Amino acid sequence: MTQPGLFTIDSDEAREAAAQLQRAGTEANAAIIDATRGTMSQAFGEELAASGGTTLQHQIIATGAESYGSGFGITMRAATTATLSGGLVASDGPGRAFEFGKSVERTRTYLTHSRKGTPYSITRVTTRQLPTRSRSGWVAYPAAGRTFDRLVQMYLQILVKKAHDAIERSL
Repeated sequence: MTQPGLFTIDSDEAREAAAQLQRAGTEANAAIIDATRGTMSQAFGEELAASGGTTLQHQIIATGAESYGSGFGITMRAATTATLSGGLVASDGPGRAFEFGKSVERTRTYLTHSRKGTPYSITRVTTRQLPTRSRSGWVAYPAAGRTFDRLVQMYLQILVKKAHDAIERSL
């Protein structure tokens, strides 16, 4: 059984192309990454922008999205490393909560005191702004699932083009 969000390629040609690219060396791998980063990131970013979700989810998850192919397969990343206007840094952990959700009814009780010094306790709901728990994600994972076939096609086209260019240069 595969994990939620783990996509596999069921094509012998794609597996063979990836295996040969792994043997090709670091220069070929770097050239493939450079060639695929722009087009694949654009396709993945467009799908993330079109997917549902709150504004905050899009600011945290869709802003820093990138996708590229290499000798080790296709990599899709979605999360910003920038600090948002309120000081929240998504890469420090909240990005996962906005993608997969939290328990909505989580509460926190703490003690405080009045101006006159009388102690009392306050109970607050602390995760109400987050979506409910979902193993398959809310924004990035569904977008990756919808985009995966398209990214594989782009990846294979670029691999064939790079191999063809390398053959032409060697002649």
